[in-house]
Amino acid sequence: MGAGLATVHFGRYSPLGLSYPSEAMERNMESIGEITGFAEELGLDVAFENAPNNFGALAGSLDVLERLISDTGVMITLDVGHANTWTGSVEDYIHGLNSAIAHVHLHDNTGESDMHLALGAGKMDLGSVFRAFRKINYKRAFCLEMLYQEDLRRSMSRIKALMDGSG
Repeated sequence: MGAGLATVHFGRYSPLGLSYPSEAMERNMESIGEITGFAEELGLDVAFENAPNNFGALAGSLDVLERLISDTGVMITLDVGHANTWTGSVEDYIHGLNSAIAHVHLHDNTGESDMHLALGAGKMDLGSVFRAFRKINYKRAFCLEMLYQEDLRRSMSRIKALMDGSG
């Protein structure tokens, strides 16, 4: 396949799982083990993406992600837009997840929902976000996740300025 890293979404609570959250999390942990084992057989790294704050989200809050990393050693694809929908700051996620971050998805929003806006079109403090990535010495890939091609172009200009510290 040629890919070195695959991003996988954590499971979601089913209506029944919401009534039994410990058991649902245990099943999710078992699935994580199976997925990482299969990826290892393929010679592929796998990183699990944090979920936005919406109904049934299993692993999106920083405390849950930190527990999953501690318990399983998983790597994380940090979706900064998703992190921005939870309590706390995106910078808290970056510093808290630190060396477990294998990949980053970038998009903006107002903090209320998963909007996939162009960088700078929402309320996220992108300067602080990129300073946090520089502080942890993040050197891996960023992936822009916008809905429209023009938003990608605008975001590329914005990210270049942010990466060199002038934006």
